[in-house]
Amino acid sequence: MKKSVTKEAMRKLIAYDWPGNVRELKNVVERAIILSRDKKIIRSQHLTFGACKQDSAGFQLDLPSGSSPTLEELEASYLKMLLEKHAGHRATVAQVMGISERHVYRLIGKYDLG
Repeated sequence: MKKSVTKEAMRKLIAYDWPGNVRELKNVVERAIILSRDKKIIRSQHLTFGACKQDSAGFQLDLPSGSSPTLEELEASYLKMLLEKHAGHRATVAQVMGISERHVYRLIGKYDLG
């Protein structure tokens, strides 16, 4: 089914900063298509931004102090933060991270976050 976007929704898309770049845009549009269900028009209320918003202090990741964190430590902390933010909803976390839900399950096991 072909869908169109209202002017208000398009203004909202254009005005957003897109910190996640193309991947975030793709996720927002896909989510809007799903939320609009079988309607032919995507409205501004179908657009949800900032699944991983920053607060005024920035992202809050639990990292070891002192030395520079490893990539694995960053990944584990980011995954833990997203799981807490999205109440353990693995499908949402997978979408935010841009990976498969199966990969999220593997990472949860790898970092013993289950």
